[in-house]
Amino acid sequence: MSQFVFYLNTIIGFSLLIIYFKRKKTKQFEASLIVPFLYLELFSNLYELIATDIFSVHSAVYFKVYIFLEFYVLLNLFYKLSGKTMKWLYISFGVLFLLFFIFACLGFEWSFSQSLKTDSYLSAFELIVIYVLAIHWFTRLFKYLPDISLLDMPNFYFVSGLIIYLSGPIFLFLVSSQILSSDPEKFGEYWIINNIFNIILKLFLIKGIWKIKK
Repeated sequence: MSQFVFYLNTIIGFSLLIIYFKRKKTKQFEASLIVPFLYLELFSNLYELIATDIFSVHSAVYFKVYIFLEFYVLLNLFYKLSGKTMKWLYISFGVLFLLFFIFACLGFEWSFSQSLKTDSYLSAFELIVIYVLAIHWFTRLFKYLPDISLLDMPNFYFVSGLIIYLSGPIFLFLVSSQILSSDPEKFGEYWIINNIFNIILKLFLIKGIWKIKK
């Protein structure tokens, strides 16, 4: 079951890749703020398939690097979505995460179990920040609501997908190191939850991309 969900996530990821390049030439898409995150997702999809699944490369460092890049890509995304307002808030979050990241890495052991523990703390911090920024964005959106439905706005799908993607597996992340230590054979079954929310994110991204006008 876990392998099926993993490959389904991979297939949808490549579908996202095809749709991305098909829509890339439109002027509106070139200006879309989600593009940096799409590149990060596409890189992640390729890495997990080639390095992790095919060659079984140690993924502890990869997860650290991915969380670091993901946080600042999303921070930049929401900063631009907010019309570059409250710059002090975004700088504060950026500095706090950097300090937290350095602190998490100082005692970082090159074991998958310990990596999961520190990654879960970073993910929880990231989730809190994204909640705050998403609330700020939705507040501005409803204050200056354009004359179109939310369901016709690409950014609505992007933000909604990110919130679901970050919120869904957070409790799994927080207990993942304990699960791995107590029942390593069934860890893959629990990890299905993370892959499912990755699939949901990709579906939201695809929907948002299709909503970008040609």
